[in-house]
Amino acid sequence: MASRKHSIIQMRDYYSDEEKLIKPSVHKKLVQLFTVPVREIPMRIVHSFMPPYNSTTYVHTDLLCPLIGVVLLYITILYGMSYKIPVANSSTSVEQILILYALLVVPVFYVSQDHYDLYESCAILGYTAYGHVLTLVLSLIFSPGSVSFFFINLILFCGLNVIRLIILLLFFMTHKNIIKLLVSSYLCIVYLLCNIYVYFRFVHRT
Repeated sequence: MASRKHSIIQMRDYYSDEEKLIKPSVHKKLVQLFTVPVREIPMRIVHSFMPPYNSTTYVHTDLLCPLIGVVLLYITILYGMSYKIPVANSSTSVEQILILYALLVVPVFYVSQDHYDLYESCAILGYTAYGHVLTLVLSLIFSPGSVSFFFINLILFCGLNVIRLIILLLFFMTHKNIIKLLVSSYLCIVYLLCNIYVYFRFVHRT
């Protein structure tokens, strides 16, 4: 039986064929990247957790939903810090961790493939912020302080984000298999370790 081909459905813009022939300015391109119908935002967030279904995976490359995800992550961490006992407070700021995380993953993802430009790479990685958000929010609301419940959420939601990311790399990386393995492992480890570090450093009460 022949193997079924995998299809990647790109969800990039809403422009006419005539508009696509015109090279947009940087300002216009940024406006386009932040132009998303409000009714589609929830479905785009759901797509960020969906592994390939029926040999299809949806890839959104806007910047609006990723920005919302990063803002929600920032607010969630600050909320968790408000319940942390004073003696356990960290001298490291949340902003430093988020910036460091971006510097560790965005350049690696961008240079490891030649299909997406820098804006689109940031968008794809930005969508993975929702895995962090759901993991931390559910841990805070339903079982604050429970490490086992946190790791269950980590495996479920962050795991789905990681699977999608690895699949995209496997399809669009032109390097040898060993390079694909190393890059995918690196991004996976950094992504998960970032969530674990943020949880114990900023969110967990002790």
